[in-house]
Amino acid sequence: MLALERQQKILSLLLTKKSIKVSELSKIFNVSPETIRNDLRKFEREGIIIKAYGGAVLKEGFEKKFNHFEEEVNDQFLTEVERLASAIVREIEEGSVIVLDNSEISLEIAKKIKEKGIRITVITNYVKVVNELMDEKNVELICVGGKLDRKTGSYIGMLAQEFVKGLRADKAIISCTGFSLEKGVTEDDEIVASTKKTLAKVASEVVLAVMETNFKKNGTIKCIDIDSISFVFSTVTLPKEIEKYLWYKDIKIKYC
Repeated sequence: MLALERQQKILSLLLTKKSIKVSELSKIFNVSPETIRNDLRKFEREGIIIKAYGGAVLKEGFEKKFNHFEEEVNDQFLTEVERLASAIVREIEEGSVIVLDNSEISLEIAKKIKEKGIRITVITNYVKVVNELMDEKNVELICVGGKLDRKTGSYIGMLAQEFVKGLRADKAIISCTGFSLEKGVTEDDEIVASTKKTLAKVASEVVLAVMETNFKKNGTIKCIDIDSISFVFSTVTLPKEIEKYLWYKDIKIKYC
C-alpha cells in the first residue's frame, strides 16, 4: 500500500471516530508504530489533527482539508496535464481574476473550473478555453482579440498585447516550451513568447506550470524571468540548481 493511500484511510477513520490510537493503526495497516507516528506528524503540520497521548484527535474544521487531501491521492492516477490542472485549480479563489494562456494545461483548468462551478473571471487568448467556458454562467469570460494564429488556436501579436495591457488579474497561469536557470521561461516562437510575457505582466502573481518535457528542451526565445514567477507547479522533481534558486528567492514550489 502506498503511503498516501494509507494516510487517506487513516484520515477516513479519524473522520468517523474523531480520535485514534497509534497502536490500533499499527495493527490495522500492519506497519510499525513509528511509521504511523510519521503519518500523524504530517497531519499535525498540516493542521488536521492535535496529537494526544498515544494517538491523535481530529481538529475542528478538518472536513475541508480532508477533501483536498483526497483529491491529491486521486491525482496520482491522472495524466501530467490533469494533475497540474487539479493542483492549480485548488489554489484558485472564488471571485478572483485569472489569465489562462494557450496551452492544454489551460484547457484542462477551464474544464475543472466548469466542473466545480467556480465563480471566477477568466482572461484568455486561447480559442479552446473560450469554447469550453462560453456557456458557463459562473464564469465572466474576457476574450483577448488580435490576430488568430491557426497553428496554436490562439490570438497573438500586437493587437492582442495592446488589449491585454489595459487589464488586471490576480493570477496568470503560464505554460512553456522550456524552463532552465540560465534562460528562464522560454518559447520557440517570438510572437507567442511576447504575448505570454504581456499576459504575465498584467497579473499580481505568475503561476508557472511545468512537466518533464520542459526540462528536456529549451525554447529559443525568453518570455519570462524566473524572478517574475510567484509559484511553480511541477509534475516532476525540479533540477537541484533550479529548486535551490527558487527557495532562495522565496518562490513557492508545489509538486503534483
